Amino acid sequence: MARLIVKSPYYKCGGNTSLSGYLRYIATRERVELLPDDRPPTRKQEQFITKLVKDFPDSKKLYEYEDYIEKPTKANASALITMALESNWDKLSTVEGYTGYIATRPRAERLGSHGLFGDADSVDLESAMSELEQYTGNVWTHIISLKREDAVRLGYDNAKAWRNLLRANRNDIAAAMNIPPNDFRWYAAFHDEGDHPHVHMMAWSTVPGEAYLTRDGIRNIKSTLTNQIFKQEMLHTYEQKSQSRDELVREARRAIRQLTQEMSWSICTEPAIEQKMAQLAGQLETVKGKKSYGYLPKSVKKTVGAIVDKLEELPAVRACYDQWCVLQSEVENYYHDKLRERKKLSQEKEFRQIKSAVIQEAERIRLGAVTFEDADLSNNDEPEQVQGESYACWELRQIVRDASLPLADRDEAAEELERLAERGDTHAQYLIGQLYRDGPLLISDIQKAKRWLVLAAEQNLTAAQYSLGKLLLSDDMEVRDPDEGIRWLKQAAESRDHFAAYRLGKEYLTGEVVIKDTAKAVEWFTQSAEAGNQYAQYMLGKLYLTGQGVAQNQAQAMDWFSRSAAQGNQYAQFFLEHQNGFRPPSVMLATTHLLHHMSRIFEDHSLPQSGTGLQVDSKLRRKIQEKKIAMGHKPDDHVEPPKVAHKSMTILNEEQLDTFLAAVEQDPIWKDFFYTELTTGLRLGEICGLMWSDFDPRKGTLNISRTLHKEKGGRLVTGGTKTYAGTRKIILPDSTAERLRSRKKYSCSVWVFHNPLRPEAPMNPTTAYHQLKKILAEHDLPDLRFHDLRHTFATHALSNGVDAKTLSGILGHTKASFTVDTYTHTTTDMHRKAAEIVGGFLSDYLGEEMAPWQSAETAATAAST
Repeated sequence: MARLIVKSPYYKCGGNTSLSGYLRYIATRERVELLPDDRPPTRKQEQFITKLVKDFPDSKKLYEYEDYIEKPTKANASALITMALESNWDKLSTVEGYTGYIATRPRAERLGSHGLFGDADSVDLESAMSELEQYTGNVWTHIISLKREDAVRLGYDNAKAWRNLLRANRNDIAAAMNIPPNDFRWYAAFHDEGDHPHVHMMAWSTVPGEAYLTRDGIRNIKSTLTNQIFKQEMLHTYEQKSQSRDELVREARRAIRQLTQEMSWSICTEPAIEQKMAQLAGQLETVKGKKSYGYLPKSVKKTVGAIVDKLEELPAVRACYDQWCVLQSEVENYYHDKLRERKKLSQEKEFRQIKSAVIQEAERIRLGAVTFEDADLSNNDEPEQVQGESYACWELRQIVRDASLPLADRDEAAEELERLAERGDTHAQYLIGQLYRDGPLLISDIQKAKRWLVLAAEQNLTAAQYSLGKLLLSDDMEVRDPDEGIRWLKQAAESRDHFAAYRLGKEYLTGEVVIKDTAKAVEWFTQSAEAGNQYAQYMLGKLYLTGQGVAQNQAQAMDWFSRSAAQGNQYAQFFLEHQNGFRPPSVMLATTHLLHHMSRIFEDHSLPQSGTGLQVDSKLRRKIQEKKIAMGHKPDDHVEPPKVAHKSMTILNEEQLDTFLAAVEQDPIWKDFFYTELTTGLRLGEICGLMWSDFDPRKGTLNISRTLHKEKGGRLVTGGTKTYAGTRKIILPDSTAERLRSRKKYSCSVWVFHNPLRPEAPMNPTTAYHQLKKILAEHDLPDLRFHDLRHTFATHALSNGVDAKTLSGILGHTKASFTVDTYTHTTTDMHRKAAEIVGGFLSDYLGEEMAPWQSAETAATAAST
C-alpha cells in the first residue's frame, strides 16, 4: 500500500446542504489517547464494520482497514470506524444507522481554542463556518493520512508540521484543483489518532463552479506531498540503490542492443503469423478511410492484437521484451510501491507502434507494394577504384584508409589528397568527394562533396557518376536534384556500372522520382543481374515469381535466386528453401519485416542515457561507433562525431494537421503549448523557456530572449537565444494571444508552460518531445522532429503572403537569405507541393491569424528588438 493516502471527496453546498458542521467537527475534535487494547473487537463493532464496508466499499482502501484485517482488535476496529465515517461525511445523514454517530466521537488537537488552521496565523472558527454556510459551490474535503511510524520518524506527528507543509504547497494543491491562487480558500485540522495520524483539509474556490478535480489532479496532490514528506528518505534510498540499479541498467541495455541487432538481420518464417497477416490484409480491403489502429473496427483490432501476441512468442522478441520489462520495473520501483505488472506485448502502451507496424505491413501486402531487401547495399556498392589511378593518389589512399595509422598522418594525407585533386587528378577528386560526404576524417560538407564528385564525374569516372547520382537523389535538400541524379545514374549504367543499373531499376519500379515503368525496371535489373549484382538477381527472382512486369516463371525465378544465393544473399536462399510452399513474397517476408520494425522500436524504447545532449539517431550512432573503432579508437574514446547532414523537412498535410490539432485540443495540459508552437514557429528551447514576464497581454506580443536546455548531468538551465537575431519581439495571432491571456489568469507559475507536476519548474523539452512522439504514434501520423512543426508554420506563412524578410524576423534567423535558402530554394517543386499541402489549411482554424505578419513593414518593426 502507498505510504501516503489521499482521499478527496467533494460536496455541493447550497440549498439545505452546509458544511459548517463538518468544519466545526474537524476543528474541535479532541485527540484520542493512545491506549493499547489488544482485546478482540466487540460484537457491536464487528456488526458496525460489516455495515460500513457494505455501505462504503472504498473503506477497504484505508490504512485502518488493512490494520484491522491483519490484526482484528478493539483498538483497530475503533480506528477503522472513525476514519470510514470521516471519509463519508456527506452520506452519514442519509444512510440509516449513522445519524448522530459523529457527535459521540472525540475531538481534534487544538491550536488555541480549536485546531483549525489555514493561510492566516489565526482562524476565526465562527467566521469560517459562516463563510461556508453562505457558499453555494463545491467543497473538497481532502483526508491525508500517514502511518504512525512514518509520522513520528519524519516529524509529521503534530499540527504545526502539517500547517507548514500545506501552506508551502497550497499553490500546487490549488493548481491541481484548477483554481487560481488568489481564488483558493482552505482550512485544515490535524487529528493525531491511533496508528494513522491524518489531516482534514477543506478546499474550495471563492468563485463557485470554477474548481474541478480530476484523478490526475488527485495524483498530483499526492505526488507533491509525498515528495515533500519523504524527500530526505527518498534521497537516502536512491543513494543505496543507485549503484546496483546502474549496473542492472547497463546490463539490460547491452542485452537489448545485442538482441535488437540480431532481430534486425534475421530472417524468420512463421506460418501462423503469415496466415494472420494475409487475413488482416483482406480485412483492410473493407475498411474505408484511414488505416490507423484507432479507426479500425473491433474485429480488425482483434486480428492486429492476435498478430502482436504471436510475435511475442518468437524467442528473439520474448527475450528482448523480458529485458525491457526488467529495466522498466527497476526504474518504476523508485516511484511506486506496487510492483509493475508484466502485460502482454499487445497491451503494453509503450509499444503501440508495433500495432501500427503490423497494419502498415498488412497494407503493403494488400496493395502489392514492392520491398527491397538491400539494407546492407550501402556498405559495398562503392568499391575502391584502382584502375587508372595515379601512383600518388594510390599512395595517399593507402594512408587515408589505414585506420591503424596516427590521425595526424591521415589528416596530412587528406590535405595532400585535396591538393592533388585541385591539380585535376580524377581519382583524387572522387576520393576527396567521398571523404567530404561521409566524414569523419574530414568535417562533413555536402556542398564540397558535390563539387568534387561533379569534377570527377565530368571526367567520365564511372564510380563518381554513380556516387553523384545517389547524392543528388538523397533527401538532403542542400543538394537534392532528382532529374540530374537520374541523368548521372544512366551515364554510369551505360558505362556498365551494375550498381547504377540496379538503382535505376528500383527507381522505375517505385515511380517516386520518375514515371513508373515496370518494363524498364526489368531491363535495368536484368542488365545489373547479368553483370553479377546479387540484389538485382534477387529482385528478378521475386518479379518472375509473382509475374510482375514479366511473364510468371517459377523456374526462372529459382534460377535468379540461385545466382543471388551463391553470392551470399540470405533472402534469396530463404525463397529457395521455401519454393515448394509458395505464398506471395510479401506474405512470406511479413514476419521478417515485422521483426526488423520491432528491433528499431525496442531500441528506441530502451531507456535513454542520463544527461544526454543533442540526440543522434541509433543507426547513425552505430555507424559512427563502427568508424571510430575502425580508425583505431577504443569504443569509449571521445571522438568528435561527423557533422550530421540536415534532414529534409516534413510538413503535415491537411488530413494530418486536422488529426493532430483535434488530438491536442483534447489534452488540457498540451493544447495551448502545441497551438502556440504551430502559430509562432518557436524553437523547442524557446517555447519551453517562455515566462509570463515575456508576454504583454495588452499588446498581444511575446519577447523571445532565452532558451531552455540541458546541461551535462541532465539539469535544466536557461541561456541566451541561438543567435543575436534570436532575441526578438513577435506579434501574436489574436487567437494565440487570447489563449495565453486565459492561461495566465489561472496560472500559478512564472513559466508560461510549466512542468505539469511541479509548477515552479519549466516544461522539460524532452517531455515535450516525447509528448509529440506519443501523439504522432497514437494517431498514426508521420514521425516528425519537433523542428518540423516550425517548418510547417514557416511554409504556411510564406504560402499566405508573408515575405521572407518578415518571416526571418519572426523565426529569429540572422539573415533573410537563410530563410530564403531554407524555404524557397526549390520554388518550382517543393514550394508548390508545400503550398498545396498546407496552404489555406491552418487558416480554417486560425481565420485571418496571419494578418499581423502580412504587412511587411509592420511585421519587420515587430520582429526587431
